[in-house]
Amino acid sequence: MKLGTKSLDISPGAAFLDEAESHIRDISASGRLAAEWTRALHLPAVSGLECVQALRGAGFQVQARLPGCVELFRNQLVVQVPLANQLSPDVLVAVMIKACIGPKELLDLLETSRPGGP
Repeated sequence: MKLGTKSLDISPGAAFLDEAESHIRDISASGRLAAEWTRALHLPAVSGLECVQALRGAGFQVQARLPGCVELFRNQLVVQVPLANQLSPDVLVAVMIKACIGPKELLDLLETSRPGGP
């Protein structure tokens, strides 16, 4: 899916990607900022399940399990995470923005939520 195009797929996962693209366009006219940001910050490859576990460690609770994604909430925040083997940089940044979690906090949460973490 390219930025700036509309998806004909109306599945919850496609709706999330459309929303993620909207957030990326808001922070970068070129749409390349998210990928550059993740590379510059050395964010690891993250699966959807790892992201869900990290968000649960930040106090998010699972609200719904939808086809292809999980919806979590904390206070007034609602975040959908696609259950992909690896989240693209754009999607990972969009999740962090929606969850109001910075890269350092995400790294800490991933470390503590992975098996063998502190």
